[in-house]
Amino acid sequence: REQVQSLGAEFIEVEIEEAGDGAGGYAKVMSKEFIEAEMKLFYEQCREVDIVITTALIPGKPAPKLITKQMLAAMHPGSVVVDLAAEAGGNCEATVPGELTKYKDVTVI
Repeated sequence: REQVQSLGAEFIEVEIEEAGDGAGGYAKVMSKEFIEAEMKLFYEQCREVDIVITTALIPGKPAPKLITKQMLAAMHPGSVVVDLAAEAGGNCEATVPGELTKYKDVTVI
């Protein structure tokens, strides 16, 4: 949180109380209720921002899909998604590991 805020960025959080820390500092699989609230929050944010950076990984599993094509379609033309989990399958539905792709008018790296 402090690292995000030190850069002048806003840290967003789901209002549901649920610990997300798993082994080795990686995220763990969350409850259905949490995931639904999280996806709603991500959709709302995608409509407002010009860049999304994702990093979520779960040890031994493919990266969780956090950014849907519906969310990408709601983003401003020229927006960018930087998917740092691409090599593990990506956090974005439009991610192609090792490739720069476009979905609608959004670039996915």
